[in-house]
Amino acid sequence: MYRNCNNILVTGGSSTYVARGSVVNIHTSRPDVSFLLFRQLKDHVAEGALHNSGEVSDHPKCHPGTRTAILEHLETWTRALTYIYPIIWLYGPAGSGKSSILRTIAQILFEQNLLLASFFFLRSAPGRNSSDRFIATFAYQLALSVPPTRPYIEAAIEENPLIFSLSLWDQAHALIVSPLLAWCRDNPTDEYRQKYPHVIIVDGLDECQDPNKQCKILQVLCRILRTLPIPVALLLASRPEHHIRSAFDLGNLNRASSRLALDDSYNPDADIKKYLNERFSQIEQHHRPYLPISPWPSPEVVDKLVTKASGQFIYPSTVVKFVGSLRHNPVKRLDMILGIIDAGKFRPFEELDLLYTMIFLDIDENDRVDVLRILGVLLVPYKEDHSGYRTPAFLEYLLNLDAGDTRRMLFDLESLLSVDSDHDPVRFSHASLGDYLFDRSRSGQFWIDAGKVYADLAGHYTIRLPECKELPSFKGFFHQNISFFFSNATPTLELRKAIESCDLATVMSLSWRSTSLGLFSDNTPMLLQAIRSSAFSDANQLFTDKLASYAKIIRPKIQFYFQVIALRHFLIATVVLLGVAPVDNHEFYFECLQSIFIRTQLSSEDKYGDESPRYQFDIPELTVVQVLKTLFEDNSVSSLGYFLDDNQYGDIAIYLVTFITHHSSDVVLPLVTVGKCMSTMLPIFLSKSPIRQDLLEKIKHTWPHLIDPSYLHFDSIKDALMTYVSRSGVRFCGKVGTF
Repeated sequence: MYRNCNNILVTGGSSTYVARGSVVNIHTSRPDVSFLLFRQLKDHVAEGALHNSGEVSDHPKCHPGTRTAILEHLETWTRALTYIYPIIWLYGPAGSGKSSILRTIAQILFEQNLLLASFFFLRSAPGRNSSDRFIATFAYQLALSVPPTRPYIEAAIEENPLIFSLSLWDQAHALIVSPLLAWCRDNPTDEYRQKYPHVIIVDGLDECQDPNKQCKILQVLCRILRTLPIPVALLLASRPEHHIRSAFDLGNLNRASSRLALDDSYNPDADIKKYLNERFSQIEQHHRPYLPISPWPSPEVVDKLVTKASGQFIYPSTVVKFVGSLRHNPVKRLDMILGIIDAGKFRPFEELDLLYTMIFLDIDENDRVDVLRILGVLLVPYKEDHSGYRTPAFLEYLLNLDAGDTRRMLFDLESLLSVDSDHDPVRFSHASLGDYLFDRSRSGQFWIDAGKVYADLAGHYTIRLPECKELPSFKGFFHQNISFFFSNATPTLELRKAIESCDLATVMSLSWRSTSLGLFSDNTPMLLQAIRSSAFSDANQLFTDKLASYAKIIRPKIQFYFQVIALRHFLIATVVLLGVAPVDNHEFYFECLQSIFIRTQLSSEDKYGDESPRYQFDIPELTVVQVLKTLFEDNSVSSLGYFLDDNQYGDIAIYLVTFITHHSSDVVLPLVTVGKCMSTMLPIFLSKSPIRQDLLEKIKHTWPHLIDPSYLHFDSIKDALMTYVSRSGVRFCGKVGTF
């Protein structure tokens, strides 16, 4: 209104302004009019938005001794004579303590007469959740902080009673900029800093309902600062929402502002630990009869709570508020927080849950199901050897999403997480978010069923498995997690369809090596065993159906082994021995089996002897062993044609008895090493063998003088031989004893 004022003349009880050739008179001698005009301004003020209003001041400020570095930084900045960057944007995730910091610094500045105006937005408070009362509230505080501006503000209202319905900038120009310019034209600007406050504080901009209005407020505030010839500064705090961040990236706002992130740079963990220890100490003083003699809580529990807070103060604040209830036992209340005992009807995380719920309510309803699906996959626990599995690129490949879908779906959750590049993991600001989402009593309509997430993962892995060569990391993740996914999955219709439609032939063709001996490097048994461990009521039938398909496909592989005696013995012995041996010993036993059967027996067969050095075997996965063991030994699937009769075991037993009488020079392992393996294997095959004359004769003619003495050090070998002979009912004598 007072733009381009040529002069200001004050005579008696009135002020006269000449603006653009027009004369405006303000009659300060009419207190009744002044009162009514100021009352009109007051009626458009958001009273609860001021830093010292009951609504704001009742909320906590920074705990004494915490956030000292950032508060000192802000105090130093406010006292600068000039500002290279007159705007500071303090940003951080939801619940990180931004409002506590601004409430604290606002009170400090107010006591030092440096606070010009403040506005604390709050989504749930009428008047504080929109831009409607923002400029009027600012102007009201300006009139109180800089009294000479009050008559100019009243004059603007008198001239245009509808001023509060104008655009934000038109309101700001008439009620803030012009009154200050009017003062500046009559006074040296240097005097302003000596007499009046100059810092504006705006908190929770993201809680203003309309994102477009949030950006408009930023533009208006920046324009106010650029227009005024006096050094006014703005401290503004918000969550790092995309549109706010974009506004700070561009134009005058970018050039006039610096950013202050509430991240690990200010060591929030140390502040949170100090806060927890001091508050628990206060609780201890009020609840001494309830507390144990030992230190409570233990340092380990405090550290656990600090970790769970993830640098965000709302978590420890919620914990302390719940545990410190005067009407309850704090030990039990803390155990509820830690999940040691059931919380029952109590809601330990009510404040935190409300924060999460408010954020999730902002998600577009059309996207909500997809957003929760992506969050479920990102948050459920599973094994991972690197962080590449929780990236947008990997998720979009796995779940068959379009490129960019992850970023788009998580757009409204930037106060809880960050999405950087497609190949960087999604980073969560709150470690407790998963606790909220996976607990139906806390998250309600936003609950994520972890069992269905695992079903989703298991189903998509089953569908995507035939394509695993396109993404090498996929195969590694499959190996680590497929059994875990299936065993924890809810038995959904989608998962059943994925199992039934999976083409095992394609899976096997991609996982086998080119050599015909690649049976041990097959991934398919891992999938079969995972299906067997699933929660479907007919899981065994699903497994058997798939096993039948598998049996047909691997027949050529099995036949290749079975047409060579040494390879047949090696395959059967591998399946039998590794099927009972601890997994930690598989590598040791497998090396011994190759020495016993491949380097010794195979090299003695003229037809294949020259080729034996070319046979390379991978240590089989346990699932490969388990599936082959089912085919060889489970009578319920004998119709598939792989069931072994007793004589197969008898043939191997004869070979093993022969082996221990003539330790071949082809065996490069020490005899004691092979003996340890033999002490486990020979008893198994003798126990499975039928009573056969040729096996009895072999034992009779080798016991004990032809057996290498090193093997006789193992009682299990001697006992197995005697037990087998005892089963036959035959008795004969030897130097060691009588059978």
